[in-house]
Amino acid sequence: GSKDLHQSVKRYEPHDALFAKEEGMEFIRQLLEDGKRYLSPRGVLAIEYDDPQKSFVEALGKEHGWDMEFLKDQFGLWRAVLCIPMK
Repeated sequence: GSKDLHQSVKRYEPHDALFAKEEGMEFIRQLLEDGKRYLSPRGVLAIEYDDPQKSFVEALGKEHGWDMEFLKDQFGLWRAVLCIPMK
């Protein structure tokens, strides 16, 4: 819940992203399901997520036909993914 979030997170991160449905995955699901139609032909979709969500993001990305490159943050935690539509 919101009590577990650090003050800097509450202060600077979008409320909708922090408290989205599906344990915060609502918008990530939408991006991976529909994102291809908004990209230019050589476009890349970049998504930030919380470390424990990596397996869900990876499974959903594969399900929807994305090649994915996962990136760690400065603390060694999985934090972002670059998604490229599979050909």
